[in-house]
Amino acid sequence: MRKHSCRSIKDDDSGSFELLLDTMCNTFGGIVFIALLLSLLSQSTEINNLSNISDYSVSNLSLSDSLKKETDSDSSVKELLKKVEQVKSDISAKDRKNQLENQIRIDHQSLESTEASIKILEKEVAWLRQEIASSQKPRQRELRLPRLHKIEKSPVFIAIRQGRFYTITNVSYGISDISSGSWGNSRRGYDVSDNFVREYNDVVTIEPLAGKGQTIRKGSENTGKILQTISNINPQKEFVTFAVYPDSFYEFNYVKNIFIDRGFDYNWFIIKDRLSLVKGSGAIHAQ
Repeated sequence: MRKHSCRSIKDDDSGSFELLLDTMCNTFGGIVFIALLLSLLSQSTEINNLSNISDYSVSNLSLSDSLKKETDSDSSVKELLKKVEQVKSDISAKDRKNQLENQIRIDHQSLESTEASIKILEKEVAWLRQEIASSQKPRQRELRLPRLHKIEKSPVFIAIRQGRFYTITNVSYGISDISSGSWGNSRRGYDVSDNFVREYNDVVTIEPLAGKGQTIRKGSENTGKILQTISNINPQKEFVTFAVYPDSFYEFNYVKNIFIDRGFDYNWFIIKDRLSLVKGSGAIHAQ
């Protein structure tokens, strides 16, 4: 009985100890398992964190590169805009330079024209001064004494009245063969287009018609009755006799010089009332 009881106690103690060891082993295994699990979790978290950090770094690097590229692009654009502005400025300066050169050229030409005009005006002023000086001096008029001489030519009568030139003798045609006798043998007859002609016995009364004839002015010798007279009468066979009215002495001097310059002999007389021609014979004188 006694032995049996001791064995039972030993058996109970041995089972309790084994149970304790088993519990401790399980606990230690659990702890080890938990530790391993924690270690794995910790490593996984670190890896994720490192991945996030890497992605963030890569992202930041890409963003930085992008910003850098944008910054570089902005700098290039700014540099290009700066160059464009410089080109515009250069073009504007060149245009302004051309405008100034053109304006200088125009001003220079205007200055040359003004200088030429001044020289012309100076010459005119000098000429006017000479004219004024000469006009202040007493003028000496050259007079030619009448040189009457006997002439054997046929007269052509001209009237100067109210500043007009009247052909009393018909000079509308030329005569190549003219008798050297008295004027009545010239056979020209009278110009009735500008004059009222009345013949009674040997007296011919001439009345120049108002408004007829040719106005005498500078250059009149190139047209009208004056040119016709110069062209159709023969200075070798005919001479000019002027009947001058008191209102036309100035015009008479002008016309007289025209005929003298062309080699014509002439004579003249003043008409105070009525112009009458008497047919007759005798010596004829002219200047």
